[in-house]
Amino acid sequence: MGYACTTDDTLTIDPPLNPRERAYLRRLGRGVPQRGRWPGYWLPWVVSDDGTALSLEIEFGTKEPLAEWVAFLGTHLLGDEGPTRTGRTFAGFTYDHRILGEASVTGEVPTDRWTIVADDHGVAVDRFSLPCAWCWASVLMTVRPSNAYRFLHPVAEGNMLDGRIPQQPARHDARCVTFGWPPVERRRAITWPWSPDFHHDWWIDLSRTPDARPLGWGEDPDASIG
Repeated sequence: MGYACTTDDTLTIDPPLNPRERAYLRRLGRGVPQRGRWPGYWLPWVVSDDGTALSLEIEFGTKEPLAEWVAFLGTHLLGDEGPTRTGRTFAGFTYDHRILGEASVTGEVPTDRWTIVADDHGVAVDRFSLPCAWCWASVLMTVRPSNAYRFLHPVAEGNMLDGRIPQQPARHDARCVTFGWPPVERRRAITWPWSPDFHHDWWIDLSRTPDARPLGWGEDPDASIG
């Protein structure tokens, strides 16, 4: 179950991680501790043997929120804000690392294409392609919550802002599997933890579409999945 995303690119860690830091990230790849808040169930990124790079763990990591995990590593574990963010200091951690580079990501639908951009300003997703409105709505119903999927489709019904799921077309437009549709906005900053409005139909960003009425509107405004 779930929706998978893949990338063949690697992100750079500068300076390289030391043996303790590498060991802890590998432990997170087997599952996160029960205590604390995490972007997902296990770290989808694998650290290289020399501690200089992150690559995607293909067998289990493809269904995790990839961009949020990069942001989490940069702010909570490896960067200078780590002790403040987590409220503790891990033995042997230097908290002087940066994650840098770009990773081009493709979802199960060929025209679901976006790029993770990590630099000194933080982490962002640069999205340049969406599938058709029906496929996009189907993706939103199965993908793990992530700001990488809070992009508005230019065809309004694909965003399900009125709580209705669009009807499947009689036949797919060839554009859905070739060129795709450009999103209404191209870039979103990625932070962790998620914003307080990540509840119910998390893909609807009420700061951008305040008149939307999600499927679970009014049931429990405090129910958060972030």
